[in-house]
Amino acid sequence: MKSKMKLSVIIPVFNNETFLNRCLNSVLNQRTDNFEIEVIIINDGSTDKSGEIADYYSSQNNNIYVIHQKNQGVSVARNEGLRIASGDYIHFLDSDDFLLHKNCYQALIDIINNADNPIDILRFRMVRLFANRIINIDQYNNLDKINIEFEGTGIEACHQLRFVGQIGPHIYSYNLIKKIDLKFCPEVRLSEDALFNLVLYRHANYLIINNANIYCYYAHEGSATFTNDKKRIKVLLDSMLESLPIVKAHLNLYDDSFFKSYRMEVFGEDVAKRMLKAGLSYSSINKYIKNGYKSGIFPVGKIHNGHTYRFYDMLLNHPLLFWLFSFPYRYIILPCIKPLMLKNG
Repeated sequence: MKSKMKLSVIIPVFNNETFLNRCLNSVLNQRTDNFEIEVIIINDGSTDKSGEIADYYSSQNNNIYVIHQKNQGVSVARNEGLRIASGDYIHFLDSDDFLLHKNCYQALIDIINNADNPIDILRFRMVRLFANRIINIDQYNNLDKINIEFEGTGIEACHQLRFVGQIGPHIYSYNLIKKIDLKFCPEVRLSEDALFNLVLYRHANYLIINNANIYCYYAHEGSATFTNDKKRIKVLLDSMLESLPIVKAHLNLYDDSFFKSYRMEVFGEDVAKRMLKAGLSYSSINKYIKNGYKSGIFPVGKIHNGHTYRFYDMLLNHPLLFWLFSFPYRYIILPCIKPLMLKNG
């Protein structure tokens, strides 16, 4: 008798006692009609009650395993989860995020089981919700009908600009990860997800993208992409630029110059946004912009179309304007935008 398929859910945790229960409950409430779930929690040196919460869930559920380690960063934590995982497929779930429905994994496993060929990567949709917003899950489809939007190789997906950097809205074949001996880069503090996916997409012979709303990314002040803390933004900005040689090395896995240019513009847009939020001096902004043009992340509107990208490029061409605009951006525009984000998601 063929053994049931197993899904390994790897959850790195660092000081996240506020959201960890919701995250774990969303996994434990999943239907598992024809597959098994193992949950691997890596407590990455938390100083709050995250470790205690994880241990409690493990004591009540024989499929939850907890590893406590000193704080070494999310990449090391995920690598440790990969080391001990025993599933056929891997899903990475951040501890402040959660699954939208009780049949999320069941729907995805059904796609895998019904596919004509072994699936290397299965991608779905990620819903972004914002802190303090009332969460109305009913507004998202309940997975009764799932449409396939793309199937092919990972390289073909990249050529069509279907690449997504976040790992949350993906399930990965563990055989493929082990075959290419892939790990996360501890040296990279931001965009480590995208680097991981760049390698996997390059080697994926069969990738499916569907329209199922599965993964909820919960944006709050502690989120790296949502924070308005100027010191933290500056650290993240410097980390991004320090990792640029590694990003370029990963992009060089592809012969597609169009895709590589597109990804560099995505990187550049992210850098430009963080520059506006960081409260930098004019001399610092001027230096960042010069280095951005030299490294190839600017301009950001050669491939991307739209007024936003043209506006960024206009500012980048005039560092003084960029610096002047950063003041109303931080003190007027962001305070106006944030309540709308919290209300509407």
